[in-house]
Amino acid sequence: MKLKVTMKNPDLAYQIERACQERVANMDLPEPQQTDLLDSMMEEVEAKMKTWVKYGEYIAVEFDLEMMTVKVLTQ
Repeated sequence: MKLKVTMKNPDLAYQIERACQERVANMDLPEPQQTDLLDSMMEEVEAKMKTWVKYGEYIAVEFDLEMMTVKVLTQ
């Protein structure tokens, strides 16, 4: 049996920002460069994640209960 589920995470944008901030903070750059890099990094991550994330907060997964696997579905 396969079960498709859509999940909502309204905090996804915040989580992406935090992950990018942590990465930029470890690069030892001056503040203006950090801000520019953070902005471009967040745009890049969000663009790549659009394959799986709809409206910036919805993700669909399929559980295969016979094979005991989970797959993220493209939007």
